[in-house]
Amino acid sequence: MQEYRSFRSRLILASKGLAMGTADIIPGVSGGTIALISGIYDHLVDAIGTVKASHALALLNLIVFCWHRERRSAALSRLAEIDWNFLLPLLAGIALAMIIMVQIIPWVLEHHAFYAFSFFFGLIIFSITVPYRMMKHRPLEIGLLIVFALATFFLVGLSGVSDARIELTGLHDRSTYTLRANQKGGWHVNLPLESIDRNN
Repeated sequence: MQEYRSFRSRLILASKGLAMGTADIIPGVSGGTIALISGIYDHLVDAIGTVKASHALALLNLIVFCWHRERRSAALSRLAEIDWNFLLPLLAGIALAMIIMVQIIPWVLEHHAFYAFSFFFGLIIFSITVPYRMMKHRPLEIGLLIVFALATFFLVGLSGVSDARIELTGLHDRSTYTLRANQKGGWHVNLPLESIDRNN
């Protein structure tokens, strides 16, 4: 496991934290996805595991008894068990994203929603390849994965179509109609419909 003791490694880790914090601002995207793609997910879980409830008491002792040499030394020794080399740069990047990107991302989503969501959707798709490479490729599991993905798409992805607007337009000869579905967000679907009974 990488130690992250050099300035360069910590700077790279902070940039990953910046990406994680930015992803947390995007609806439907998680910072954990970025952690998985960037290869720090396992280290993140292990680092969080080093933080225990007793460390909160040690921090309190350090603050209250900072003047007491032995208690201060014991508290610092206890707090040193936490993987600060990993957590501090990562948290610094996340905090920076929350301060800076929280002002930028809403503007991007408002003016360039299609490109922004396409980019993050690509990240999600790419993140699937990480656990896929780690698992044994058995046909049953792959089939279940496809079924689950399709079910999730129809149950969740299409749930926002309630605000869609349906338009039915016809040509001059009235023999061909076009069914257009528009949804707020910028997409539309054109479906040519032949020989519709106008009495229906």
